[in-house]
Amino acid sequence: MGQVLEGHEGNPIGADEENRMKTFSTILTEDHYAAMDADAYTMDIDGITPDSADYWLAVIKNTDDDPMVVTSVTLWVNEFSDIAIVEAFLGSTFTYTDNGTVVTPTNLKSGVTGGADGEFYVNDGSGNITTIVAGSVAGRFIFTTTPLKWEKGSGWVVPKNQTFMLQVGSSKKFTGYISFYYHRS
Repeated sequence: MGQVLEGHEGNPIGADEENRMKTFSTILTEDHYAAMDADAYTMDIDGITPDSADYWLAVIKNTDDDPMVVTSVTLWVNEFSDIAIVEAFLGSTFTYTDNGTVVTPTNLKSGVTGGADGEFYVNDGSGNITTIVAGSVAGRFIFTTTPLKWEKGSGWVVPKNQTFMLQVGSSKKFTGYISFYYHRS
């Protein structure tokens, strides 16, 4: 039968029948700590309609010394289509041409502005943002008219001077955001 021992400041410590201590713990993720340290962000994608399929919807280039971890992409389209596919690319290099709008990511800690190190663009609907040296497709997802969150358990990791890019398979109107943080050593 389990027993109760006296713990710190009179709080009881429980043990089971095999004298294993009972514990209670809270696990907080790295992105939680990054948000608490004002190092987590969202990048807004505000009703963007690329004028052609296979154009870039959003481009992030990490210029911070520490890796950027993209944790999720939340998007929806104005009308459903089975070609409302979004592909995530890693390792591409890009040269900004035009047809993009600079975005300033929002810090996820209230009262803190700025702080994201990188280049952040969304398509402005009048052409393609960039010319690229192709990287690797790091996933595909079909979005609907209901907001969907596309998450990677380990996140997409973007080292310094590397990119995370979203390419769309249709010229639908996309709305949503990209969530990311910096992995500090």
